[in-house]
Amino acid sequence: YGQEEKAIPYAQRWAELDPEDEDAPVVIQECQKEIAKRAEAEAEDDSDHTGVFTGFVLLSKGEWDKDQFIRDMKEKWDISVEEYDASEEKDDDALVFEVGDMLAAVSLNNYPIPGGEAEGNAENNYMWEDAVKVAKKHRAHLMVAVLGKEEDLLEKGKLFTKVVAACCRQEYATGIYTSGVVFEPRFYEGFADMMREDELPIFNWIWFGLWRDENGMNGYTYGLDVFGKDEMEVLGTDAEPGDLRDFLANLTSYVLENDMELHAGETIGFAEDDKHAITRSPGVGLPEDQMTLKISWESSAGGPDDDREDGPDGEAPQDEESSVPEVYTEEELAAVQGDIQQY
Repeated sequence: YGQEEKAIPYAQRWAELDPEDEDAPVVIQECQKEIAKRAEAEAEDDSDHTGVFTGFVLLSKGEWDKDQFIRDMKEKWDISVEEYDASEEKDDDALVFEVGDMLAAVSLNNYPIPGGEAEGNAENNYMWEDAVKVAKKHRAHLMVAVLGKEEDLLEKGKLFTKVVAACCRQEYATGIYTSGVVFEPRFYEGFADMMREDELPIFNWIWFGLWRDENGMNGYTYGLDVFGKDEMEVLGTDAEPGDLRDFLANLTSYVLENDMELHAGETIGFAEDDKHAITRSPGVGLPEDQMTLKISWESSAGGPDDDREDGPDGEAPQDEESSVPEVYTEEELAAVQGDIQQY
């Protein structure tokens, strides 16, 4: 942690010993604000995104109910949020709390996300027709961040998703801006519930972008870089949009669940005789200055619709525990938001 995280417990104890002293509450508030500022600075840093879990909850009005959020975290995730309690002078606009070796921060900003950034990224959501319209109307936002010493990125990602999902229940929450897209709150909260089944919330963490050009249907991942992985692209396919999305989702689940590193020159497949070539080159659907893994849609044998996920070089996982978790079915997707409509 930084100096602010270390200072807060001391200031809290100081306030308990001397409730009349006005300095301790001020110290705690300033530390909370500094932590929130640091998290926002990390979100704006375009360099290494590994371990930087930040996102924004779009609000139609510049208000949030901190007490409701605390109740929702307990009710939904059985996480007790213990706010640093110094006095009645607590900052209603910010909340900082610890979960294990992690520090979560939620802070209210009474202005829209600058530069039309939310509106621009809302255009990427092909599953929510009103995404841009809703994003344009937001008047304030909550910034959510998870920091701390926890080295397990999956655990940090899970806590981040739980915090954002709880924020989805806020009265004025209209959209969730993260992973290069604006999600519908009920969509985001619905997929977060997959963690109750011990599944990774990959549809909260990773956006599967799709677009069609003269070469066919194309897809990319957005969000793997937070986990220290290269983004993946699949180009020029004859696939149906849902099939391509599921193909990328299977690959993503396998990579994250098993902490795999894919390399150019390897293959990955869904069965022993199914091999998809891997190359690495500048992004196509993603910025050219970003190197991405290109996964071939066509297999050297078999096809991408087999039932079993394999490791690199076409080798099947050795045991049940190392295999990919079941990817969400079309019915599960439809239950939350419905399938892709524009194709």
